[in-house]
Amino acid sequence: MHGCSVAHALLRYTDSNQRGIRIIDPHREPLDAWNRRVEQCGMRFLRSPGAHSIEPDFTSLVSWARREGWDLARHTVDPYARPSVPLFRAHASSRIDESGLRRCWVRTRATSILRRRGRWTILLADGRLLDGRNVILAVGQSDRLRMPRWCIRAPRDTVSHIFDPDFSLERARVARAPVVVGAGTSAVHLALRLAERPRGRRGALPFTPVRLISRTPLRVYQFDSDPCYIGPACMTDYLALRKPEERRAILETARQPGSIPPDLAHELESAVGEGTIEWIDDTIVDAREAPGSAVDLLGSDPRPRIYRSDLVVCATGFVRTPPAEALLQSIMDSSPGVWPTDQLGYPIPDSSLQWGQGLYLTGALAEQELGPSAPNIIGAQNAAKRIVAHLNGAPREIPTAWRRYASASVSSSSDCC
Repeated sequence: MHGCSVAHALLRYTDSNQRGIRIIDPHREPLDAWNRRVEQCGMRFLRSPGAHSIEPDFTSLVSWARREGWDLARHTVDPYARPSVPLFRAHASSRIDESGLRRCWVRTRATSILRRRGRWTILLADGRLLDGRNVILAVGQSDRLRMPRWCIRAPRDTVSHIFDPDFSLERARVARAPVVVGAGTSAVHLALRLAERPRGRRGALPFTPVRLISRTPLRVYQFDSDPCYIGPACMTDYLALRKPEERRAILETARQPGSIPPDLAHELESAVGEGTIEWIDDTIVDAREAPGSAVDLLGSDPRPRIYRSDLVVCATGFVRTPPAEALLQSIMDSSPGVWPTDQLGYPIPDSSLQWGQGLYLTGALAEQELGPSAPNIIGAQNAAKRIVAHLNGAPREIPTAWRRYASASVSSSSDCC
């Protein structure tokens, strides 16, 4: 999402063109990983407002949908006109086609990034080298799945992570006694989709209610981070903080990981009332192989329950460490000097999102500068406007929605957010 959003902005609002940009990514096409994740958890509507899309203009998605004849009564939900997954994907695909972004695609991985003679050299997994003045690290957490420790003792064909590339929602639908472990949006979306299976009838497979097991009570918030930090209302004070540990404290308190929005909580409550989902507040401490290609999950004391299942799906998120650590290390090793990081190892970029000369960051890697919304879709747009503003060597028209925060000039200001 971040790589495509920033690349789209570069192609539209700078002098860059398809010949001068290369997007290094191991997936088949733009947004492939994001599309796969929303399919795997069965998401139907985004948590983000309709104003947040791959296009920086906040009116783009809804106005495009109207022009293309989409029924917004069916494809958006209140509050904030949140789009359906099909609508969001169709709009993103149209913007990607319009900018010619696919012609920049290089399907492989970057294994190291080196500073040589004032330029950056990227070593690719297929042995090739790419050379450029500027590099933008727009990497996510896709390869850093967090699995509970008890999974080590569980049969591998019975326990999986919801975002494992091999996980299939369609295959999960045939499980007779599925267990979903987690409490966030991915866990609840998946539990709701699995709960749509036909109920057990005489002569049919005895499907049991989907068990949703979470070690904490469900937490209900409209967004997964405080929206005040999207714009200047809270970002002005955030950027005034000069100590990384002070900003880190805000990052930890202004986010609501593992939470769900009110409408999803209402859906879950209805499913529990209908008996298609059993929500269980418990902590799994162990897993043991059981007869019939099943697994027994052991709950915590004082009176532990045993949950037998033929499919356990962990919706437990991603490892909470800086993404692309190997790439970051290769950069620091090849160019000795000051590479500031905070106490958790996250880079500290400047106001233009540069960590080093010509090396820009987005997403979680830029959260020390972009604030709590950095990993979200709007975080990609806030990163794009800073990078575009810094790279434009001459005034150039940029979207109206950006002008309040970033002028199209050579330098950016710490007042930008």
